[in-house]
Amino acid sequence: MINISDFTSALELAATLNMAFILAEYTNSYSLLVLKKFFRFNELLKELDCKCRSYIDGNSADSLVVHIIDGFSTQDKIEEIKRKISKRKDSLEKSKCDFQNRFENECNAKSFSYISLYMSLYCILSLLLAKFTELYDYIYMTWSLFSGSSLIWMIASFLWGENESNWLKVNYCSLKSCTKSFLIIIILCCLVAFSIMTWFPTINVHNTFIEWFVVLSTILLPYLGFVVFIYKVWKVGKLIVCDMREFYNNEESLCKEISDEIDTYSKLDTMTLKLSATTG
Repeated sequence: MINISDFTSALELAATLNMAFILAEYTNSYSLLVLKKFFRFNELLKELDCKCRSYIDGNSADSLVVHIIDGFSTQDKIEEIKRKISKRKDSLEKSKCDFQNRFENECNAKSFSYISLYMSLYCILSLLLAKFTELYDYIYMTWSLFSGSSLIWMIASFLWGENESNWLKVNYCSLKSCTKSFLIIIILCCLVAFSIMTWFPTINVHNTFIEWFVVLSTILLPYLGFVVFIYKVWKVGKLIVCDMREFYNNEESLCKEISDEIDTYSKLDTMTLKLSATTG
């Protein structure tokens, strides 16, 4: 027979990790900091932005001189280039702020402190009840229901926890809300277990399938949060970085076009100076 008490060390480690993460995440948005370091987000954004700006140096356009060629003035074209440069700079500045805000909003897992606290309480309760689940069928039944309910609740939290208005009507940014949810679920499981044991007193709660489900869910569920969390925020961060690279590649092409126009008129200035010197 496999028992929860055989895996107390794994539960103690899970409880410690989750409690440590509550403090780190709740006070410093630890997940966001880790992602920024992992993707080198700030450095990459600055690098891409500077690369685009290097093509539209305003001083190069300001130094262009107006010329009359075949009766037509280049002034309008030079002014148009200056307007393009201003437009591109405004676009780059706005996009830089937009990407920073998007990364901070979408990669800041607001619900993870909630999930970590729930898992910490889950581990502590499992350690307290580990031996009792071997001695009393009612407690074993209650814990079986609670493990299954917690798994469903965590899946719901991962799917809808980041939404501003989730249909579960739960405040995932509140640790008080987490404690309340935990107590409600455990009380409901106690009532359901009592009803089952009353209506079906001969039920066998120690069949092999239930035992394996209870033990595996008890041991693995506290670690599941970290695995899903890492995958979830990494996926979001990767998508933002891909969108950012695509945007700046397009901006770089537009800035290069402006740079080519500046070069064309710069060559005209140089040619004009040479002709003036030769004539002189």
